[in-house]
Amino acid sequence: MRLAGQMVTSLARRWASAVESRLEVRANDVLNEAHDILLQREARYDDFHVTAIRTASIQSVIHEERRTPEAFCLDMVAVKLARIYNSPDHLDNYLDAICYLAEAAALVKMKEVE
Repeated sequence: MRLAGQMVTSLARRWASAVESRLEVRANDVLNEAHDILLQREARYDDFHVTAIRTASIQSVIHEERRTPEAFCLDMVAVKLARIYNSPDHLDNYLDAICYLAEAAALVKMKEVE
């Protein structure tokens, strides 16, 4: 009986430890990681908004209709969601989708200020 009680206590401690470690990962941590990715990509590829405008211009020619930088961002979110569907454990796709949504929101906010 004592051994069973010790096993239950040990299992409870391990479970509590696992729950505690999961609680340490917060949405804010994920957003901070996404922000770091944005900074890295900007250093590599130049200002995102310039790239988004350039990409939308290229897409406009390809699709023979006017495309906006915001639409480009949403297209990329769709790509990332499709990838998440196929590989739900691959964190990078979630972070990229967050980044594209944040950039789309920033583009919309820029329009509000103008």
